[in-house]
Amino acid sequence: MDFKALKTFHTIVELDGFQKAADVLQYAQSTVTVQIQNLESDLGVKLFDRHGKRVKLTEEGRLLSLKTGSLLNAIEDIKRLLTSAGSGYAGRVRIAANEPSASLRLPMILADFCRERPQVQLSLDVGGTEFITETIAEGRADFGLCSPPVTQTNLFYEPLFDEQFVLLVSTQNPLANRPDLTMDDLSTERILMKERTCQYRAMIERSLMEQVSYPGSGVEVGSFEALKGMVQANLGVSFVPEISAAQLPPGTVARTLVDTTVHLPIGLLYRTDLTMSKAAQSLLEIFRGQLRQAGRESRPLSGEAPALS
Repeated sequence: MDFKALKTFHTIVELDGFQKAADVLQYAQSTVTVQIQNLESDLGVKLFDRHGKRVKLTEEGRLLSLKTGSLLNAIEDIKRLLTSAGSGYAGRVRIAANEPSASLRLPMILADFCRERPQVQLSLDVGGTEFITETIAEGRADFGLCSPPVTQTNLFYEPLFDEQFVLLVSTQNPLANRPDLTMDDLSTERILMKERTCQYRAMIERSLMEQVSYPGSGVEVGSFEALKGMVQANLGVSFVPEISAAQLPPGTVARTLVDTTVHLPIGLLYRTDLTMSKAAQSLLEIFRGQLRQAGRESRPLSGEAPALS
C-alpha cells in the first residue's frame, strides 16, 4: 500500500473532494486521480462513488478510512521522530564516566543538555576505567569519560584534562602543619588506597615507588567518600582528586607536595567502527568544549582521529 496514495485518500475524505485535496497537497488533480485509481487497484475494491465534484465513500472506503487513520498518524509521528533524531534532538544517548567527574563535573552539563533536548533519552553508567572500556568495547555506551585504557582494539582515546590529586590529612596528623611537604614525608605513613583495579591507585603507587620505599597499602577502600571518612578518623592519609576536596570533612586538610605533582589524564573514549547518533555527537562536542584544557590535542590509540559519522 503506497503511503502517499493513502495520505491522498485521507485528505480527500477530510476535505470532501478531489480538487480540494489536490490544492492542499499541491498536486495536479490528475495526479490525485491516478493515486486513488492505483490504490483501488492494489486493494481490489472501489473506494469512492463520484457525483460531479462531490465524492462519497463506499463501504470499503469507510472501512479503509476507519482502520488506517491511526496508522497514518503513527507513520507521521515516526517521520517526525526520525527527523528530530537526525538533527540530534531525539533518540538515545548512553555514556559512561568515572568518579569524581560523574558526580562533580557532569551534572550541570547533562542538565543543560536535557533541558535543551527533552526528547533525548539519556543514561549514565558510573564505574572505573576497566568497566568503562568494556562497556564501550561491547557497544553498551556511545562514549565514556575515563583515564587511558589498556585495551586498544577499535577504541579511540582523546585526552581532555588532567585530574589533579592532593593529599588529604587529618588535623591530628603532624603532616597537617608541616611546611613544604615532600614525598619522603610519606615513607612512614599508612597510605589509604582504593581497590587494586582502580587506575587512580595504579598512578599513585607508581609515583610513590619512584621516590620512596613503599611497601604497599594496608587498607583498601572502595570509594573516595569513604576514604575521606577514614582520613577524618586518622586511620591514615590518602590522595584524593582535588575537585572532590573542595568540601573537606571536618578535621581534615588538603596538602600538596612540593616535589611531586600527582595527576592522571582523563579523556573521551569511543569506538571507531560504530556510527554515533547525532544526539550523542552533540553531547560529545559539548564535553570537548567544556572539559578540555586549552592546548591539549587529541591522541588516538592507533592511527589518526576518526571522523564521527
